[in-house]
Amino acid sequence: MRAKLLITSCVWMASNFHFATSQQSVSYSEGQEAVAKKAFIYYLKVYGHDPHDLLNADFARFNGLDQYWKLYANYFDSQNYNSIKGNEFEVKKYENQICDRLFTDIAKTTFTEKMILRSFVGNISLGEYSFNEHCFPINHNSEWVTYLLYKSYLLLKIGAIDNYENIEWKLKMNETEAGSFLKRRKDSTGYINRDVYFKITLSILSKRMTDKESWFGTNQIDFWAHIYTIDVYSDISCTQKIGTITP
Repeated sequence: MRAKLLITSCVWMASNFHFATSQQSVSYSEGQEAVAKKAFIYYLKVYGHDPHDLLNADFARFNGLDQYWKLYANYFDSQNYNSIKGNEFEVKKYENQICDRLFTDIAKTTFTEKMILRSFVGNISLGEYSFNEHCFPINHNSEWVTYLLYKSYLLLKIGAIDNYENIEWKLKMNETEAGSFLKRRKDSTGYINRDVYFKITLSILSKRMTDKESWFGTNQIDFWAHIYTIDVYSDISCTQKIGTITP
């Protein structure tokens, strides 16, 4: 059975991926930039693109970038890339350097690295406690999966989870803990905030999404992923862990 497709809306906010080996909070300008670069390499390898390949014509018209290596250079090395424009000899030398680097990175990519994804704000909440199962059902919509790379017009995101059907969307908690949790989340008006947040440990799979079109014609942008664990937190900064879901 095909895993449930998780379509994310085009929300312009920073993605919250970082490598699972990192223990610190990652900003887009630091750790997130490394993840975005890795996502670009995944994209080239999964969909079989050579760095010299031409981009979709509609895509190129948006930003004047007609090859993948130029897209990479514009996104991740713009200062050096812009400095050599206009001199075809320097451009050729730079192209060879960038493409050599990309070919090396593509060759050594094995899809074994784990990443941690944080959910968007306000998309996940706890339902009414089940006294029979001693758990809260977890209500979520499709937008809890976000982007690995969302620069300019190239959006790389998780499109489907191979073990999605094995995930039991329940937060186990005994009655005493559950009662205390709800009491702490109740404000002066009587409203109980049931929002929770995810940190999802996953890896990208070397599998193409072939059953749907991307936003730019033949330039596929979705990845398959495999989930290892979903940690559930009560706070937006993800420091107060309240449970773990294991598929």
